[in-house]
Amino acid sequence: TVLASLVLLPPLLNVNTFRRRITQSVSASLGRPVHIDSVTLNVLPIPGFTLQNFVVEDDPAFSAEPVIRAETVKVTLRVWSLWRRRVEFSRISLDDPSLNLVHRADGRWNIESILLQASKIEAAPTAQSGAGDEPRFPYVEATGARVNVKMGLEKLPIALTEADLALWLTQPNQWELRLEGHPVRTNTAAT
Repeated sequence: TVLASLVLLPPLLNVNTFRRRITQSVSASLGRPVHIDSVTLNVLPIPGFTLQNFVVEDDPAFSAEPVIRAETVKVTLRVWSLWRRRVEFSRISLDDPSLNLVHRADGRWNIESILLQASKIEAAPTAQSGAGDEPRFPYVEATGARVNVKMGLEKLPIALTEADLALWLTQPNQWELRLEGHPVRTNTAAT
């Protein structure tokens, strides 16, 4: 009966009713307005959610373009966290996102405030084996990303394509970032 309910129940649940709550939670975590078109519940093989048309707006002082845009974001749930009556995510995966990094003349980057906001949230290391007082920070990854760079309002003719990046918390207040991609110039003729 448990397996039957896992198969039959998800179509009956309208998780889009939680879309506004999810959007507000992510916006508060990043310190930027976030838009999500739809949310789908996934039960098998691993419980979680799929977010469609995920957009993180940029600070207008930097750019009018979104800082992050992804067609699909998959969020995997730490099932055992539900036994403690809290929701923890183990992994957040962005498929083919576009990331716009903007550097202003005063030396500031648009991504700084997002990382600073995220660092203010008390979180346990990503790989911590057991649940503690704070929720564990999820492993955040992006595959097939395009990373654009702007100096002020001018988009530079260089970018990273087919980029894979990951962000995780190794120790409290110690972040790790891995980035690998193919640099391209958009101002040269293709041969």
